[in-house]
Amino acid sequence: MRLTEKEKTAIRESIREEDSTAEIFLLGSRVDDTRRGGDIDLYIETGLDENLLKHKARILSRLWEQIGAQRIDIILKPRNSPHARHSPRGEGHRDPLVMLEPAAMPHIQPTRH
Repeated sequence: MRLTEKEKTAIRESIREEDSTAEIFLLGSRVDDTRRGGDIDLYIETGLDENLLKHKARILSRLWEQIGAQRIDIILKPRNSPHARHSPRGEGHRDPLVMLEPAAMPHIQPTRH
């Protein structure tokens, strides 16, 4: 995973401030240690189901404050959405999906389906 500890911490904290129950996944080129460059692609399953654009904007703002302006793409899906959990892994999606260390966030536990 090509994220610094500072970036991982900033991602967790920025998202935690909006939803302490969120499940955070990294996907795209940053998962592959052999690649270079690339934006940060995040898939977040959240307990929030209203004002998602507002929450996404606040997350991005916090991230940019902590790690500087860079390209960050966020997919924010309500946990109760029929497309949650499976959207980023859909057919044709070649990049792996990696959960950002839930053990490091004891109050955020992944749900088992």
